[in-house]
Amino acid sequence: MADITIADFTRSGGYEQLKAKIEGVSISLTDQIMEFWKQNEDMEVEVDIKTDPDDEAPFNNGPNLYLRIKNRRHRGVSTPFQQRSRGSLVFSFLVWLIVFNIS
Repeated sequence: MADITIADFTRSGGYEQLKAKIEGVSISLTDQIMEFWKQNEDMEVEVDIKTDPDDEAPFNNGPNLYLRIKNRRHRGVSTPFQQRSRGSLVFSFLVWLIVFNIS
């Protein structure tokens, strides 16, 4: 949906190129979600890629894609999906629909 492939994230090119791609995906997902979600327009989808050797297997081996919800109303604080309020969970569900192209 964001017109980017997994291979685009794994190619070398340094931090700046990867960060630009990640931000582009975040913006694209947020724009698509905001077509449906009008309750709190201060929310954004935040995409990040990082390794976490402390995560459970198989996610502890190599980079993982993380999706979080950022609330600009609260100075940009971001939280994982499972820590959101009921209304925000609906927002999160819309994110997952678009990310996995189910909608």
